[in-house]
Amino acid sequence: MRRNSPVRTHRVSKIHGGESSEAWRSEGLPLTTSSNDAAKMFDATLTQYTGWYDDSSVNGIKGSVSKMLAADPNFVMGHVISCGLDLISSGKGIHTDQELKGSMLSLEGLGARSNITKRERLHVEAVKEWAVG
Repeated sequence: MRRNSPVRTHRVSKIHGGESSEAWRSEGLPLTTSSNDAAKMFDATLTQYTGWYDDSSVNGIKGSVSKMLAADPNFVMGHVISCGLDLISSGKGIHTDQELKGSMLSLEGLGARSNITKRERLHVEAVKEWAVG
């Protein structure tokens, strides 16, 4: 990934990890997580992906995804972005990659929970559709 992309927003390094759960909620995009760190790492991951760069303060996209899922292993949008990035950035597929298949099964389980938002549920469904082709 390019390091100093001209489209970089600087949000990640500016606040050491991205926007908090409250910041997402105030934008009308609540995240179902009890972990502010997970929300910040979600923001860091999304910001790096859309800006097409790796931010060394969070060890790049791989680092922010790892920290995000460690902070809240049940964070549905964390699994959405993790699986989505795997699908878009590799030749992996659920029919040939058992690790990705397992991740997708975990995502489906999280998507079946009643406490997630409709928007989160739609994201789960979109990644599921993408994975099966």
